[in-house]
Amino acid sequence: MPKPFFSRLVEYYNAVAAVLRGESDAANIFGNTIDKGGAREQLYVDFLRNHLPSTCNVKLGGLVFNQAGEESKQIDVIVSSDMCPQFNMRQKSFSCIDGVLAVVSIKSMLNSHGIRDAITNIASVPQHRIDYPWDKVVIDNPMIDMWPLKVIYAIDGVSVETLQKTISKFNHPTQTIPKNRLPDVIHVAGKYSLRRSWVDIVHEGRAIPACHYVTMTAEVDAACLAFVVERIQQLCLASRFVPYNFGDYVYRMFGTEPPAV
Repeated sequence: MPKPFFSRLVEYYNAVAAVLRGESDAANIFGNTIDKGGAREQLYVDFLRNHLPSTCNVKLGGLVFNQAGEESKQIDVIVSSDMCPQFNMRQKSFSCIDGVLAVVSIKSMLNSHGIRDAITNIASVPQHRIDYPWDKVVIDNPMIDMWPLKVIYAIDGVSVETLQKTISKFNHPTQTIPKNRLPDVIHVAGKYSLRRSWVDIVHEGRAIPACHYVTMTAEVDAACLAFVVERIQQLCLASRFVPYNFGDYVYRMFGTEPPAV
């Protein structure tokens, strides 16, 4: 049995989830779909800002670019490190992928169309620069190619069986979406979650290969919210040991190539 504090911590996260769901229901007062979506996204932003280290920048709405000039589609929520340059203007922002820790797609209803849209949206996040001298990284097995954490959060959704069938189509070898751009966490509030590890794990006595999804239905809200916070904190810590240089895009802004690393 967990000690009393940890039991209270589960209750705490369940209470946070109830607030997210309850205040999301209150967002229905907005007749405009865009207004309702914005209210729900803001609730999740507030949750992250209230629980992540202060070294994380949590932004509502924007895009992600890399130093080759490739860019994502519109992303609902972006979390970046405090070492990443910021480009914030009039409630919209964009961030360089090298400093991005997490991206979140938020849905009111995660049906088959919604999951396809969310996966395609997250898959548009560009890759990190590949010419970086990664031998300078001073942490073991940073798995930087799997960064950032990719989350889909929904207020409601179809059955887990329907969702799994839709996911399997995206996870098929014939699909063009790279493994490192599929979602890591799919959280349907109060119902279930699909989560994957970037390394091989053992779950309930079963060996789960890296990047395969595990379905969870017990204490789903507390487990998912705590997992997202913990994983982003770990990426935030690891990012401190990656000596990124964000200068390449400055050269390319004016049509010149940066000097060799």
